[in-house]
Amino acid sequence: MKYEFTGVNRIPYISLLALWSISLVVNLPGLPIYALFRELHNIFPTASETHLLLVKLLPNLIIIPFVLISGRLSVNKDKALLVLIGLIVFLMSGIAYYFVDTVIGIIVLSCFIYMGAGIVVPLSAGMVAQYFEGKYRMKELGVKSSVGNMILIISTFAINELMDINWRLSFLIYLMPVIPIIMSHFFTKKYIEGNELVSKVSVITAHKVAHKKNPALYPEIVQGAWKRKLTGLMFLFFALTYTTVILTFYLPNKMFIEGMDDSIIALVITLFFASVSIPGLFITRIVNVLKDKTIRLSLYIMLIGILMTILFFNSVTIILSAMLIGGSFGILQPLVYDKATHISEEDRVMTEHLSFVLSMKYVSVLLAPIVMKLFEAMTGKENETLPFIISLIFLITLSLMCIISPDAFIFKVDKSYYSHKTKKH
Repeated sequence: MKYEFTGVNRIPYISLLALWSISLVVNLPGLPIYALFRELHNIFPTASETHLLLVKLLPNLIIIPFVLISGRLSVNKDKALLVLIGLIVFLMSGIAYYFVDTVIGIIVLSCFIYMGAGIVVPLSAGMVAQYFEGKYRMKELGVKSSVGNMILIISTFAINELMDINWRLSFLIYLMPVIPIIMSHFFTKKYIEGNELVSKVSVITAHKVAHKKNPALYPEIVQGAWKRKLTGLMFLFFALTYTTVILTFYLPNKMFIEGMDDSIIALVITLFFASVSIPGLFITRIVNVLKDKTIRLSLYIMLIGILMTILFFNSVTIILSAMLIGGSFGILQPLVYDKATHISEEDRVMTEHLSFVLSMKYVSVLLAPIVMKLFEAMTGKENETLPFIISLIFLITLSLMCIISPDAFIFKVDKSYYSHKTKKH
C-alpha cells in the first residue's frame, strides 16, 4: 500500500485521494443555474424579476448558516459522517433538478443543493487539516484548492456543451458527489487511523505539543487573541473573494456592454480560473521563494490587477489583470485556509474556525448584487465600474494594513514553512 507523509505519520494514499475527492463538489453549487440565467425567462415564461433575484440570492443566503452549523458540529461529531450526509443531500437534490418544471422548483432545489454544500465546504478543508501538520498541511490545502478550481473549469465547459443539447442535461454535473460517496470509506477516521504508519514525531508536532503544555509561551493562546485573528482573517478572505466575485460575475457583463467579442470574454474567464488553479499545486515552492513576503506581494499584485482593469479597459490589459488577480488569489487561498487552522491551540475547533472564514465567500457573493441594487436605487442609473471600485477600496485597505503592520498574523508566513527544505519520507 502506498503512503503519504503528513508531517507526523503516514496515511494511506487512497485516503488522501478520498480527501481530495470531497473538493470535487465544493465549487459546483449554482454553476448550471448561472449558465442558464439568461435563458430562464425563455425556459420559464412565468418567471418574474423577483424569481430571478431569489435564484441568485436565496441559495447564497441559505448556505451561510449551514457552513457555520457544519463547523460547529465538527467539534464533537464524526466529520466523515457529516460529509456523507452533505454529499447525499447534494446528490439527491441534483438528481431532482432533472424533473423540475417550475421556477419555484428551481429555487427550492437550489436551496437544498446549497444546504448540502454548506455542510461539505468547511469539512473539505477541515478533514485535510485534521491529518496534516505544518508545511505538509499547507501543501495539501493547496492541492485541495486546485482540485476544486480545476473541476470548476472542466464543469463550465461541460455545462456549455450539454446546454446545446438540452438545458436539463447541464444538471448532470450534480452527479459529481457519487465519486466522494464511493470513496467515503477511505476518509473515515477508523480507516485512516487503522492503517496509518507511525513515524518519528516531527519538529513541528513537538513544537506544537510544547506550546499546548505551556500556553504562556504560545502567543495565539492568549485569551481573546484568537478572536482578533479570526476577525482579521475573515475580513481578508471577504475582500479576496469579493474581488473574485467581481471578476466572474461583473467583468463579463462590462465586457459585453463595451462590445467585446464572446470569445474574448470566455478566454478571460478561463484564464482567470486557470490562474487560480495552478498556484495551489506549487504552493510550497512559491512560499520557499517568496518567504515571509508571500501574502503581502500577492495582495499588491491583486491590487495592481484591479487598478489595470479600471484604468485600462481593453482586451490585452483585462487578460493580463485577470491572470494577475487569479494567480494571486490562487496563492492566498490555501494560505488563508492554513492560517485558519492556527487560530486556536485546540485541533478540534480547526474546522469551526475554517467555517467562519469560508462563510465570507458567500457573504461576498450575497452582498455584491445588493450593493449594486442599492446604488441603482439611490442614483437611478447603473454603474458597471462601481463593483471594481469597491474591490479596489478593500484591497487598498488591506495593502495599507500590510504596510503599517507587516508582522500581523494575517500577513505573516510561519518561518518553518520556508526555512528548511521539505524532506522526503
